Amino acid sequence: MLKDATAIVGIGQTAFAKQLPETEKTLACRAILAALDDAGIAPSEVDGFASYTMEETDEVEVAKAIGAGDVTFFSKVGYGGGGSCATVGHLAAARTRPGIVPHSRSPRMSIPNLPVADYPSD
Repeated sequence: MLKDATAIVGIGQTAFAKQLPETEKTLACRAILAALDDAGIAPSEVDGFASYTMEETDEVEVAKAIGAGDVTFFSKVGYGGGGSCATVGHLAAARTRPGIVPHSRSPRMSIPNLPVADYPSD
């Protein structure tokens, strides 16, 4: 059971728009670092990532760019947008189920939830 075993402790975001001048990687790193700062967590404590298959930036690139620790868990959820609840579920399951993240030393994981230009036109 995941109830009372996991929590979202920091929130970070970037601007929302159909087109932004920054790259997806830059936006992801900015949002993740803001969430970590909000939670009072150092980037070196992050050891897992979950994202969407529609994202172009590889998790390893993001992990290196933010200075993540010994990453032991990566997860991809199909598509994006409404799939954000599934990324949370993946990380919660990885954190609370024995053997999913066998060498994890820290309860810190990150969800790059990007405002990418995939929204329908008005």
